[in-house]
Amino acid sequence: MKRLSIILFILITAGFIFQGCKKDFGSVGEWPSKTAAIKGIWKATKLVQVDSLAYKDGKDLYQMDVTDAYNSTDFTIEIKEDGNFSISGTAHNFAKLSSGTWSFDDPAFPSKLQLTNGTVSDHFAIIAPPRVGFDTFTISYIRYSGGKAIIGYEYHLKKQ
Repeated sequence: MKRLSIILFILITAGFIFQGCKKDFGSVGEWPSKTAAIKGIWKATKLVQVDSLAYKDGKDLYQMDVTDAYNSTDFTIEIKEDGNFSISGTAHNFAKLSSGTWSFDDPAFPSKLQLTNGTVSDHFAIIAPPRVGFDTFTISYIRYSGGKAIIGYEYHLKKQ
């Protein structure tokens, strides 16, 4: 009887081991395209001013919602499939450009959005990248003085 119990234990254990090696999930498919997700018209919903020096110094109050102060909610940016963009409305310290071309630093895993018109270009850090099926996107623009970040702006955008 003891021998039968040991054999039964070994068979059950082996069954669990081989069952655990079974492939559980199929393919998850292709990575969603960030380039496809960014195309469309984006409207500002919130503008946050970030004091880079206060943040670096560890101060508690280093950011402030300035959406109403700068009338930022009329700001829209249209990012087109052909690689062009156009901006309308106002947004404090946004790109000095009203139209031109756009690009990511890395199409698969972007961390920067570049807007260009001729020899003038602006770079924006991507805080919350656009994703297929979601309608929000957050970018940041930082102003420098003497090579040091002094103030930044976070633009919270919603797809229209």
